[in-house]
Amino acid sequence: MESGMPLENEYAPYYNGYVRQIESSDIVNFLSENDKMIHKFYKSIPTEKWNYSYGEDKWTIKEVLQHINDTERIFAYRLLRIARKDYAPLIGFDQNTYARNIDCAKIAPDKLMNEFRLIRHSTLALLENMDGENWKNLGNASENPVSCRALAYLIAGHEKHHRQILQERYLD
Repeated sequence: MESGMPLENEYAPYYNGYVRQIESSDIVNFLSENDKMIHKFYKSIPTEKWNYSYGEDKWTIKEVLQHINDTERIFAYRLLRIARKDYAPLIGFDQNTYARNIDCAKIAPDKLMNEFRLIRHSTLALLENMDGENWKNLGNASENPVSCRALAYLIAGHEKHHRQILQERYLD
């Protein structure tokens, strides 16, 4: 069942940019179609660019993709908890701590891309089995309200945001 676009009271204002990136009202279909395009995008990155960073203290392309992987896992976990009506507050995470604690330089690009596809397919399996009413379940993450459908849009918008940065600052 289609989730519909989340309302602004279903997520923190900080995430407006991510949600607005997605114009589809069928987020499951969007994520499924997007998965194919994303794989093609990452496959097109030249081998010599994967460890490139456009500035001091900026992530490499590998680190950006690992960040996308970590974030999708976390957002999908939050979505699962809220969908199952586990309303215990969910704490935030420090993306820089996560990045510091994995040596992406040692990970082959194909392994990072495969990890992304596995995570995305897992996210899609979760979303495809969502009941219509569960999409509207509202929980609390990082001290802000968030719904299941908002989390699905955040997953899509977060990835798209970082892919645009890669295109503009790393690959052009």
